[in-house]
Amino acid sequence: MEKEVKKAKINGIQIAFSRKGTGKPLVLVHGYPLDHTIWNEVVPLLENDFDIILPDLRGFGGSEIVESLYKITDMAADIAGLLDQLGIERAAIAGHSMGGYGTVMIAMKYPEIFSTVYAHGSWPLVIKYGTSMWNDEWKDDFMAIAACNNLADFNTLYHNAQL
Repeated sequence: MEKEVKKAKINGIQIAFSRKGTGKPLVLVHGYPLDHTIWNEVVPLLENDFDIILPDLRGFGGSEIVESLYKITDMAADIAGLLDQLGIERAAIAGHSMGGYGTVMIAMKYPEIFSTVYAHGSWPLVIKYGTSMWNDEWKDDFMAIAACNNLADFNTLYHNAQL
């Protein structure tokens, strides 16, 4: 599927994204170590009902690689900034793997922006808590993810399921 990739200057860096479809805004966030093209087979199923925004997280795909540490909170700010620049006030958001963690962080930091939040395949939290995840213990574990100083720390935490 051919999608035009655009770039926007968000939080001082170039964030690549594609946009396809019409309807209610829906942000799809890729996981580690992928890019927005992971959603290529999903987009045709949704594009008649949704305005799909497909960002490449900082350091992935066509987005700028930066020298500073990559934090989940920065990725959340990048997506919120992208939506602001696109003039989108409310959207649904879904992410998988690391994108799922980012999706939850985005919802925690910017609850006014997102109408629906879905995290798929973000397994350490699901294994530990099942579906009743909004409790204080879960929030502490999620904040451990947010405190990762870089993607290497996240990768270690994720693959060792140290949650």
